[in-house]
Amino acid sequence: MFVTTVVAFFLAEMGDKTQLATVALAARFADLGSVVVAGTTAGLLLADAPVVWLGDAMSRRLPMKGLHRVAALIMALRRCALALGAGQRRAGQRRR
Repeated sequence: MFVTTVVAFFLAEMGDKTQLATVALAARFADLGSVVVAGTTAGLLLADAPVVWLGDAMSRRLPMKGLHRVAALIMALRRCALALGAGQRRAGQRRR
């Protein structure tokens, strides 16, 4: 399960702001490109590895069927809210 989570996380995070910042820093400091990539990779691992391990441990103790039902309910409620226009700005509203 850990490997599956790591691969899924990698695929989900491709192209996010962290990667764009890494590319920009590596381009700016071309002689330190490998150090920049190593640093950002280490930072992501330090930030995300504990959450992956915690999720793995919790998945062994909590009933998966119940978690799937709760997740499905949350997704359905979010879809309904979006369909009803939640989160849309009205004409004349400014972005904060």
